[in-house]
Amino acid sequence: MQFDWYILGTILSGLFSSFFGCLVLIHNRNKMGVIFFAFSLSFSLWTLPYAIWLAQHEPIPALFWSRMLMLGATLLPIFYLHWITIILKLETRHRILLLVGYISTIFYAVFCFSTLYIDKVVHVGNFPFWPHANLLFTIFLFTLLLPFFIYGIFLMSLEFFSKHVHVISKFQSKYILIGSIISCIGGIANFPSMFGIPFIAPQLTILTVFHPIFWAYGSTYHKIFNIKTIATEILVFGLWIFLLSRVIVFRDISNHPADWLMLLIIMLVGILLILSVNQEVRQHEKNKTLVADLSSLNSTLSQKVFEQTQEIRSMYESEKQARHDLEKLNESKDQFIMITQHHMRSPVSCMKYELESLISGAYGKVSGKMKTALEETRSFADRLTRIIEDLLHITAFKASTNILSFTKTSFKSAVEDSISELKNEIKRSNIAVTYPQGDDNWPELMMDQGKIREAIFTIIENAVRYNLKNGSITISTAVSGGDFILVIRNTGIGFKAEEKEAIATALFYRGAYARSVYPTGMGVGLTTTKTMIKAHGGTLTIESEGEGQGAEVSIRLPMNKT
Repeated sequence: MQFDWYILGTILSGLFSSFFGCLVLIHNRNKMGVIFFAFSLSFSLWTLPYAIWLAQHEPIPALFWSRMLMLGATLLPIFYLHWITIILKLETRHRILLLVGYISTIFYAVFCFSTLYIDKVVHVGNFPFWPHANLLFTIFLFTLLLPFFIYGIFLMSLEFFSKHVHVISKFQSKYILIGSIISCIGGIANFPSMFGIPFIAPQLTILTVFHPIFWAYGSTYHKIFNIKTIATEILVFGLWIFLLSRVIVFRDISNHPADWLMLLIIMLVGILLILSVNQEVRQHEKNKTLVADLSSLNSTLSQKVFEQTQEIRSMYESEKQARHDLEKLNESKDQFIMITQHHMRSPVSCMKYELESLISGAYGKVSGKMKTALEETRSFADRLTRIIEDLLHITAFKASTNILSFTKTSFKSAVEDSISELKNEIKRSNIAVTYPQGDDNWPELMMDQGKIREAIFTIIENAVRYNLKNGSITISTAVSGGDFILVIRNTGIGFKAEEKEAIATALFYRGAYARSVYPTGMGVGLTTTKTMIKAHGGTLTIESEGEGQGAEVSIRLPMNKT
């Protein structure tokens, strides 16, 4: 046959288009992949009937196949432009143009087999049966086919030459643009002959063999070109070309249905083989990606662990330095307090001496009212002296100075002395005080009698001060596990449950209700008491069921302390 090589070229072009259309759809199962697949099938619907048309020896079958190829050509423009707008993310902006394009395509497709589109085949150049374009095809050519392809190339050119942010990579836009230009040159070369103008350029249609490769390569960004996949695809594709060429070019189609059946079987098997190999390659790529991600994650975690370790080390060093600075600050503070207290004791002692002199009449007779005022002032001075002594004791204990003088003594005398000293306040508030009278309830312990007396006095004083009128104070004793336990309960104002920890641990802390009842207190006495008991190896606990529910102070001291 005279045009065997030309026919083979158009067959290859159609098969390449379908083949790469399937590949893009496999790798891009989205709208872009579907539209490109439809575009590729439309191109095959143009090129394969094109080859059959060239192989005809009679005008009637030649006219039929020329109209068939025009159906594929009619579908090409809209699918091409739609594909380009999806890739460039311009689909929404061009939705009206695309809608008009699809409606127009359907209209032209309906008339593909009418005389309004192709009315006859004529001899042009070396081609005996070239299709002759009629009015409707001419309108289609200048209103849809050429404008849509030219506009698509224009959009892709803008993307490729843009100096601003690119929607797709320059690599992709380059290959899609090259494929589009090649396709246009090969396709447009056919049109002059359709209007009776002899033109050797129809042979340029052979260029369309290459453009599907450029389009597919740009669409998938070279992901389909794995060497293993390509080897399988070339093998299968070669078998397809060989069998199809044998059927169409070298045999009479109607006399060899077995060749067509074999071709169909080989195509199905080939597709399954390609899909299987492609799945294997994708899995391999996933595994590689997973390994890379795991490696990256491991590296990131290692870096994070290192950073966290460094941060913890830095925090530890900072905390160590802060603790050292705090210890030095506390030491300086304690030294300052001790020095201040020593300097305060002398003037307070002088004040007490002068007050005693005034009260005794050493400077003249003192009236009754003045004597009462002076005695109250002396009481305040005594209280100030005790506060100074308490602060000195706290500072001395914190400095690990041994200021205790242990003797064998009983708690009973400390309790009775404290009650006696506070009898006026107890009587004024009509508070009932009870405690065990028998000496058996008061075992003797090794204690600093003076310090324990101060501690007991402070506890009972607080029980009186923060009690209610007509309230009560109950003192009980017990021995448990080699320890002596003294419990002092009162029916006073108590404190909230959330204040318990602060009262038990914080220095100079007083409950909110206690501050409202006795605003001038500072919590020094309770702090001193806790310090004294701790210095004796004992513990002091304070409990309350809530505000207005009273309080219970427990002192626990070891009986075997020597």
